[in-house]
Amino acid sequence: MSSIVRKIIRAPELYCALLMLVGVFCSQACQPKIENIVLSQNGIQREISLPLVEKLGDGAVFDVSFDIVQGIEIPFDLKVIPDDCADFVIINGQKEFLGLVEGHCNYSNGFVLPDSIISKYRKGLVNHFEFRIRNGGGNAGIKISPEEKSIVCSVLRYSILALLIMLCLLLGRLLPTQDTTKPAENRKASDYITFVIVVSAFAVLTLHTNNCFWWYTGKEDYWFSANIIECVFYFAVPLFFMVTGITLMDFFDRYTMKAYFSKRFMKTMLPFLVWSIVAIGIDLHTGKRIWSNIDLRTIFQDITGNRVISIYWFFGALFVLYLCMPLFAAVEKSKRKLVFSYLVIIAFVFNIFLPFLKKVFSSDLNTFFHVPVLVSYFIWPLLGWLLHNCEIKKWQKVLIHVLGLFGLALHICGSYVLSVEANHVVGTFKGYENVPSVLYAISIFVMLKDVGTWIMKKERLSRFVKMLGGYAFEVYLLQFILLDAAVRNPSIDKNSLLYRLGAPFVMIPIIMAFTWCLRKIPVVRRIVP
Repeated sequence: MSSIVRKIIRAPELYCALLMLVGVFCSQACQPKIENIVLSQNGIQREISLPLVEKLGDGAVFDVSFDIVQGIEIPFDLKVIPDDCADFVIINGQKEFLGLVEGHCNYSNGFVLPDSIISKYRKGLVNHFEFRIRNGGGNAGIKISPEEKSIVCSVLRYSILALLIMLCLLLGRLLPTQDTTKPAENRKASDYITFVIVVSAFAVLTLHTNNCFWWYTGKEDYWFSANIIECVFYFAVPLFFMVTGITLMDFFDRYTMKAYFSKRFMKTMLPFLVWSIVAIGIDLHTGKRIWSNIDLRTIFQDITGNRVISIYWFFGALFVLYLCMPLFAAVEKSKRKLVFSYLVIIAFVFNIFLPFLKKVFSSDLNTFFHVPVLVSYFIWPLLGWLLHNCEIKKWQKVLIHVLGLFGLALHICGSYVLSVEANHVVGTFKGYENVPSVLYAISIFVMLKDVGTWIMKKERLSRFVKMLGGYAFEVYLLQFILLDAAVRNPSIDKNSLLYRLGAPFVMIPIIMAFTWCLRKIPVVRRIVP
């Protein structure tokens, strides 16, 4: 009994979960509610629900009245979002000009009535407000939402998200965290993999800082360089999945199936869930989301539907790969080269090459075979394992690099010509399961394997690469915070070459420092493995 009590005392997640549960109930009392909403136009009154969107006509003047009910009396802001421009608002018979109110009139931000104005009309726990807004034209609509100003209540509003995070951490605590991996027999020969991981992480971040590539409309001068950067660093995701195949294919030699899935949950699923929830909190803070649309179902739908962090799309493919990896790992080692080579060849021919030819030449001929077992990204872990374990001769490397350069040139030139003609990005030569990407990624992997093997033999360089490798996954995981901050900063020119190529060198040290700090916190370090 005493041991159980000690375990409970040493579980900080439980304390946090209890605290957040209290916060959930307290936040309900803090949140103001809007009731008795009435719209009046041309003398006709009717009850409405918000947001209201209907055609009221140019220059229309309409009145909206409602009550704000509070569980406890606390200060709050009142955010009003008209669907079209209004030039004045009358509150309880007193005119307030929008030029004196933060935000003025804006299609998305609306205007916020600060507490200094609202306080003139407050009467206690129930406040009655009457608004008169003149529509500037088009379809008029209005959305009204109170937002509490109390610091305590504002913090408590995020309690449901914090509770979900703590529940994830608690679940992670119940799983074994001890690494039972046996030392590899030839670890020196695999050290180059760390170098590949570091280069891949840098390439992924560069792709995302070069995101303006996808905004092409035929008028952007920067797009010529953006297209080259996009194509040059396109190997990032394929290499990530290739390394996954190399490191996990022999997992049966190191631990059981149960330990395999436990480790996958701790290293990827848990961080994915927690940081997705954190991202929802950031969206709420920055106004991308509103609390009235947040519930458990919405959170589940948005996370599983990749509507929280767009760059987290690769997690879905990674989790499916984890589920299927035991099937590939169960192939006898003596037969792997034969079986994997066969699967890669037929997948390349029927899933990639023939569909590519059909698309390039706009042919109506049927591609009558498809290999379902290697659809999507499943060719990459097998390719990675083969390139890692098979000896590649000099003439074969020359051929691989020639084909890789051909794939890169095809990607750059093909995307440029077709996109310029169409005035938007055309994806005929794009896609990770496409001929240019496969040829180029294979060449890059072989090159990095040779370069990485040489680098990892140098003691100082090896230590530096291993240090960077310890933060590579966090570059994938946490870059969304800095990317979003850059988007919200109007002083940063996201189209400039300096940002697109220079930002990764600034963001990576920031991510490393942030990760280092988080790893010093006993519970939080679980989400930055």
